[in-house]
Amino acid sequence: QQQQQQQQQLIQLLTACVSPDEHARKDAERMVQSSGAVFGFGDLLCRTAFGLDDVVDGHHHLNIPMDIRQLAALLLKKYVRERWQVGEHFFIEGEPMTSVEEKMAIRGKICAGLRMKDSKMRTACALVIAQIATHDWPEEWEGLLGELLVPIREKRDVDHVNGALRCMSMLCGDLEERQLPKLVPELFPDLFGLLQASDDGLNGIDKDQMTMVKCRALDVTRGCYSNLGMIGDDQIRFQIKEAAKPFLESNFVAYGNIFEFRSDVFETTGGCTLTLSALKAMQATVQYFGKEITGGQVVSEQTFGGCVERFFHVFEKAANRYVQCRGVEVDALDDCEDDMGDKVSNAAVVTQCMELAMTMIESTKIAKSCIQPRLKSLVSIAVATSLTTDDQLETWEDDVNQFVADEEDDYQSVRATSGIFLATACAKFSKIFYVVFAEVVAELFSQSFEEQNNNDENWWRRREAALLAVGSVSDELVEQDKEARGKNMSPAFDCNAFLNEIIRSEFTATPTSSNPFLKGRALWTASRLAAAASAEGANAILDASVNALNDQSAQFPVKIGACRSLIAFVPMAIKSTQKSKKDEKEVGEQHQISAEDQVKVQKLLSRLGDVYQGLGHLLTDATEEALVLILE
Repeated sequence: QQQQQQQQQLIQLLTACVSPDEHARKDAERMVQSSGAVFGFGDLLCRTAFGLDDVVDGHHHLNIPMDIRQLAALLLKKYVRERWQVGEHFFIEGEPMTSVEEKMAIRGKICAGLRMKDSKMRTACALVIAQIATHDWPEEWEGLLGELLVPIREKRDVDHVNGALRCMSMLCGDLEERQLPKLVPELFPDLFGLLQASDDGLNGIDKDQMTMVKCRALDVTRGCYSNLGMIGDDQIRFQIKEAAKPFLESNFVAYGNIFEFRSDVFETTGGCTLTLSALKAMQATVQYFGKEITGGQVVSEQTFGGCVERFFHVFEKAANRYVQCRGVEVDALDDCEDDMGDKVSNAAVVTQCMELAMTMIESTKIAKSCIQPRLKSLVSIAVATSLTTDDQLETWEDDVNQFVADEEDDYQSVRATSGIFLATACAKFSKIFYVVFAEVVAELFSQSFEEQNNNDENWWRRREAALLAVGSVSDELVEQDKEARGKNMSPAFDCNAFLNEIIRSEFTATPTSSNPFLKGRALWTASRLAAAASAEGANAILDASVNALNDQSAQFPVKIGACRSLIAFVPMAIKSTQKSKKDEKEVGEQHQISAEDQVKVQKLLSRLGDVYQGLGHLLTDATEEALVLILE
């Protein structure tokens, strides 16, 4: 009876804390603040936040409004942070620490909150449990894992299962290094029991619910493995890896099964979310167990090879759809997010596949056995997915400012990730990359010309994607070109020949057969290859860039491309001007430039007046982002 009265008083106090009456609200907030030191206040907050509205021990719990429960959960989290353990960073000095009796009372009832119907309350409960566990598990809270594993083993109440998994996911991130080796062997057997369960559901969990349960199980797996990257103690890292080894085979069986049966990878929210979770979990597994999963001792070659084969099938399938639909998602995935706020889309699947492939490249054995045989296919995917999507085109046509911003600071789109993948593959497989890359670019150009001849309105997209891809690895292409010519050999990717192809296809074309985004991209890409091109070719691009700046009819994407092109010419001029009389004796061989490069520099100098004139005209119409680029 007394507990019910105290809880009713707390509910009234919390209700006043959200009152529109400022005076009443501030008085209530002061009372809450002063109540923190009162014995039993934390337990009372726990019962108010996570007590269930049903009969328990013959007593009816109060039907508490959800906003009051959420406030009580927030205050409980604050209470644990500030009053649970003396010496912690946020502990309020001079205030009493939570008593042993009250800690036991809170630990004894808080896990009930993981059964709540409201997902936000389950998450709030999981946060507080993880916070307490960092101090008390396993010494003072030995039964915690048992409480969390019961719903997972029974698989009857989907809310309870999801709550337990969410809590485990947070535990993985919050526990101290010394605690993690104890977690893996107790948790993983039941975790993989969920992953191996039928997709059709079981007991009280239906098919759609089982999909989301598996997503959370994969997220827990990823969280456990990702912690390895943050552990500084070599012995503890070794203990965790040893504890996880027996489960690696099951890992790849689970990933492979998901990749094999996901025919709806880009068609439904559930299918896409599960695919993304499996890709992220597999990436963490490969990243931290690269040595263990090769050689067939810990993971059989059949299991790993089969999983990898299915992964590449998903990758190719998602990438092909992305290109064919120009990035447009099906209605079910339009503006779709998971419960953590991450995008759920076919584009996200393509990006995550790229991330996983790059992680595989980092492992020498996996790169040689899994990536190298598929290099041309992967390079083709990376170049093709560099295309401008329908959404990007619509945005950029309406907002020049956004176009410039995305050109300068895009690190998250599919095309940005594709560029990073190409650079990674180039660094790892330099001997064969340039040959493969040249073939892929030539194929896309050929397809684009065919589409142009057939009057396909999207003919320019493949060519612009190829040009962007070339620009993303231009430094490497220029270097291999110069190195090959220094040995009197033909370069695998001929920068001068490619620049001449750009001039022929983009700057001798009639205006009606061009596209402003393609033309702007051509200026930028060609300028990045100018250092390895003939003076004639480089000067032609320089003239085209300066002329575009001064052409009043040129559209903004072309002018922006011209600005970025001119910036790429500057390093040669800087190298040239370092040969001043003042430091001529100190300038070494590294600052010497060829006679042909001197011609390029003189061409730039001869047109500086036109450059400044064009930039001056552009300043009058520039938006903020464009202004920064022009001033640069």
